Amino acid sequence: MKKTFLLILTLALGASAARAQVLQPLPMDPNVRYGHLDNGLTYYIAHNELPEHHVDFYISQRVGSVLEEESQRGLAHFLEHMAFNGTKNFPGKSMLDYLQRHGVKFGTNVNAYTSFDQTVYNICDVPTDPTAHPNIVDSCLLMLHDWSGYISLLGDEIDKERGVIHEEWRSRNSAGLRMMQNVVMPALMAGTPYPDRLPIGLMSVVDSCSYDELRAYYRKWYRPDLQAIIVVGDVNVDSVEQKVRTLWQDIQTPPDAATRTYATVPDNVEPLVCVATDAEFPYNAIDVMFKRTALPREVKLSAIGYDNALMQNVLASIINTRLAEIAQKPEAPFMGAQVDFGDYLYAPTRASFNISITCKPGQWAESLRDVMATVRSVQQFGVTSAEVERTKAEIRSGYENAYNERNKRKNRSIVGEINRHYLSDEPMPGIEVEWLQLWPTLEQGITPDALHPLCQSLVSDTNMALSFMGQEKEGNVVPTKQQLLAAYNAAVAQPAVAYAEEEVKTQLVERCPKPGKVKKSESGPYGSTIWTLSNGVRVVWKATDFKQDQVSMQAYSHGGSRRHPAENRVARNYASALYSLGGVADFTPIALGKALSGKNASAATYIASTAEGLSGSCAPKDIRTMFELTYLRFTQPRQDTALFRTWLSRNVQQLKNSEGTPNRIISDSLYTTLYRGQADYLPLTADELATIDYDRTFQLAKSRFANAADFTFFLIGNIDADSLRTMCCQYLATLPADKSREARIDADLPTRGSRENSFTVPMTQPKTTVTGYYLLNDQPATLREQLTVTILGQVLRMVFTETIREEEGGTYSPRASASCNRLERHYELNYSFDTGADKLEHVNSVALREMQKVAQPGGVSPDFFQKVHDYLAKQYAANQKENSYWMSQIRSQYLYSMGNQEQYMETLDSITPADVEAMMARFLGGDHVVMVANGVEK
Repeated sequence: MKKTFLLILTLALGASAARAQVLQPLPMDPNVRYGHLDNGLTYYIAHNELPEHHVDFYISQRVGSVLEEESQRGLAHFLEHMAFNGTKNFPGKSMLDYLQRHGVKFGTNVNAYTSFDQTVYNICDVPTDPTAHPNIVDSCLLMLHDWSGYISLLGDEIDKERGVIHEEWRSRNSAGLRMMQNVVMPALMAGTPYPDRLPIGLMSVVDSCSYDELRAYYRKWYRPDLQAIIVVGDVNVDSVEQKVRTLWQDIQTPPDAATRTYATVPDNVEPLVCVATDAEFPYNAIDVMFKRTALPREVKLSAIGYDNALMQNVLASIINTRLAEIAQKPEAPFMGAQVDFGDYLYAPTRASFNISITCKPGQWAESLRDVMATVRSVQQFGVTSAEVERTKAEIRSGYENAYNERNKRKNRSIVGEINRHYLSDEPMPGIEVEWLQLWPTLEQGITPDALHPLCQSLVSDTNMALSFMGQEKEGNVVPTKQQLLAAYNAAVAQPAVAYAEEEVKTQLVERCPKPGKVKKSESGPYGSTIWTLSNGVRVVWKATDFKQDQVSMQAYSHGGSRRHPAENRVARNYASALYSLGGVADFTPIALGKALSGKNASAATYIASTAEGLSGSCAPKDIRTMFELTYLRFTQPRQDTALFRTWLSRNVQQLKNSEGTPNRIISDSLYTTLYRGQADYLPLTADELATIDYDRTFQLAKSRFANAADFTFFLIGNIDADSLRTMCCQYLATLPADKSREARIDADLPTRGSRENSFTVPMTQPKTTVTGYYLLNDQPATLREQLTVTILGQVLRMVFTETIREEEGGTYSPRASASCNRLERHYELNYSFDTGADKLEHVNSVALREMQKVAQPGGVSPDFFQKVHDYLAKQYAANQKENSYWMSQIRSQYLYSMGNQEQYMETLDSITPADVEAMMARFLGGDHVVMVANGVEK
């Protein structure tokens, strides 16, 4: 242990020898007000204006399920639920009612999570306009205050929530969770409380715990010295700080408060090994972990800790690139593998070097052999200068982008960094310090020699853990623990081989054709400009200042895979993937990634059923690279038979692995029920995919991009007009083109007619899933109809949450949504929920009853209606400074005259609850498609 810690200090000091007093904590970001109250409460407050007039509130706690007593297993998570069921100042559901009246939606903007060592509550995207939302900042601070010390925990509310938690357990009881709980955690975390403290807990405790037991856990662990208040957004920092200081005066940390200790993970001399299987797990995975000494808090927060994390990121990135190269070879025994430096499983007190491998069936031993050979090569021979320089270029580009966008950060980005500072002791000096002070010094110290001590420490004889999780299925070869360990020992005993660095080509386009011209320029929708190029390509662009380091591009053409015969359905389904599989020009995907090191630019094609296109993005400085990639995607897509064989083997095996699993059965049944008789939606089998013709599919895909004049390119962001003109003339106006044009074809729609499909699904932990659709065709295609449909879906979800979840305890997360496809004049309303077989009939009848009630005059609660209206209005306001929103609006208006920017608020304000009731009635008169998947125990 001491030896490992000394190694970490050696690594970090080697990279920062020029810096004095390295163990001093790095300064806190000066843009964040950071402080503590006498009662131990920590607070972080920052003024930020993206989105404008909005603020995020968090209460983060160093408290989780690991602190439960045996009789309390599940109560940390239970308490999280109860925080939304009444507090001192917000009884019952009044907290959620208040927030939703201000457009703050439960689930989307208001939520919480509980893990082993932390519990976090959030209220996000809260509007701060004092005229429309008076006192809302004060109210949200009061909510955090109540969560901190005044959750009501009334008996009747506790009893009502038991069923909800039981249904959450049912819906989340996955194969992976079962194996972790029953096999992996007991074997690899023996001697710690973690195996018996999974956050979901025991349903026997949830069903029968006394009120006082839950209250005792709350009083013991929810207290200021373990809590941080985080407020980030468009607020007055001084005012919020004073309010926090005043509000929390009545909550004290008891003088005899229980000591918050963190469970330690013991060393192990002999390897810890386990093998777990489950019939519903869809693949075979191996994890190898080497425990390391976790840095003390004071070191993590210092320059040494910062240096150490950076060095680990560099090395992990290099190893992962090597593993990705191997995985692309047809003979590779594994489908994917990656490494990281992080916690040992769930314990923040123990660090670990982690290796994760997804194996091909029957090749688990070979997978271990090849992955460990890669890691052992790095351990013995280190890494190359070229690898280090490429990785540093990527990191440098990330820092530069963050610095350029420092005044355009969204609230949630800042909150995420603050949470990592409070909960994980991650330093937070601010991007100005990181980019202008830390990085210039650190960059010089990151060399192969500096990384070599870390390389040598990767694999050790002690403190090693090894797990196999696989599919319990006939024909799947699963090792015993003895066989797994023997394969590992053989893998690390093989002689290490030095990595051979291949020459990396960096010039993307060898020879540029003579540039074309902009033949015509005219005004476009919403302040955009339209250029018609000399080859017929159209470019629609708009300059914005929402992001300093972002230019987004989308290309679109009518057509798609359905232009080709239906008997080619396998080729139609996979044309998009196979077109881009091999890379471009002389670049494999791996070589292309290396060539683009340090460049913030991308361009990727897609082929959908009725359209094809390209999505790209870049920093302004890398706009040429984005256009070069675009040019090559159109003109020089690369075929690679070896990569195809790897791809085919992987995808065929994934289909085989998924056969017979509940998720696959339910998904296939849903599409078959909705699109009965439509060939493209029939379940695809592994045998069918194995027959795919690579050449034929590639040529089909290539034909979709043969005529650039049938494409319109949309660009938005920090655009310089002269630079854009140069790029368009050089790389778009020179694309192959002709005068032919393809018209839009109708999209696939669910088959008409009402129907029901009820079937059984073998499950380890049975549950019943109900999915229903109401379908309307040949409907009016107006913005008003679209918004009415949207409001209905959101109102219905609130109704289901109130009735099916809260009143009945019949499901954990009822889902409801509605959409209007204006192009196809098609409306859909869908709902779904998971429940127990014993509750199915009743819960389903409640769902149908509530939809019938919504369709009646007065059936839409004015309160629910107003909450949805305000949420949509809030989203509309926030969208005004989003490049993605304007891209969508310009594209919709240019292609279909269906932009809605000017009419949106006027139309939204004109819709009434009666309109929503009438829409529900229309849906009830339409086609009704229902699928019921009845889980039965295997």
